[in-house]
Amino acid sequence: MTVLGNKITGNSANLGQMIYNIGNIGTLNLTYLNNETITTKKGQNIIVYATLTDDMGNTVTRQIISFYLTSTHLADVVSTEGYANFTYNVTNNLIH
Repeated sequence: MTVLGNKITGNSANLGQMIYNIGNIGTLNLTYLNNETITTKKGQNIIVYATLTDDMGNTVTRQIISFYLTSTHLADVVSTEGYANFTYNVTNNLIH
């Protein structure tokens, strides 16, 4: 399924106010850490987050987002209202 050109109005669902996904969706926009580079220090805890929307900016609920750092899998998080996050403990001095 591909989601393009959606206009959503009058939705009052408790969860999935825009798009509630119970299958697979292609052509979505994933933004993490506001597309910014951050400097971290060893031992620091940071909240890694991502937002998931379609091409019209509608948020997507119940999509699994997998987080990786240099090909190492860190977490799988289910999005709620287009948002997913987890806390990561930095093990080295890195720029992400």
